[in-house]
Amino acid sequence: MNKTKRDRVYKFISNDTQILEAATNICHRYCHLDPNDLIQELYLHIDQLGDDKLSDMIENDYIKWYCLKFFSIQTMSYRSPFIYKYQSKAKYTDCVEDLEIPDQIPNNEYDTYKLFSLKLITEEYKPKMHWYDRFIFFDLYIQEKLSIDKISKKLDIPNSSIKSTIRKIKDDIKLFIINNNKRIIDNI
Repeated sequence: MNKTKRDRVYKFISNDTQILEAATNICHRYCHLDPNDLIQELYLHIDQLGDDKLSDMIENDYIKWYCLKFFSIQTMSYRSPFIYKYQSKAKYTDCVEDLEIPDQIPNNEYDTYKLFSLKLITEEYKPKMHWYDRFIFFDLYIQEKLSIDKISKKLDIPNSSIKSTIRKIKDDIKLFIINNNKRIIDNI
């Protein structure tokens, strides 16, 4: 019985375009992550729900409301499993989120532009970085998902110095992308 209720909820979610649209809007507005990751996290969450909760959702017709509430909780709380799991991705994509997308790129190619920008950062910018900057930004801030405070305590370096280093690297990455715009556009 539980399987069929769960399947009904899954089917409702997958057929409702407003739910995907809401996930997309919430992800782009609050955490700059892939909405498909958020939908996947929703499915994992629904797997954990009990039979009573599934019945209640179906009978009272609040599946859509439940999904929207789940999305907002998962994307707006820094303690949520979703943000924790994808935090390094969010920090990394921050570098390209604020870029002004060139006018010649159509709206449906924005994500491709950003993905190729990230690829260039990883393949060309990162290897040329000073070892200290690479260690602070990529190893500690991105890979280990440490906050500026935690990096400061771990290395016994003033918080302001770490913050300044990370800000400088983000600015350098944005400049690197701007200087390579023609290459990025040509590869889209």
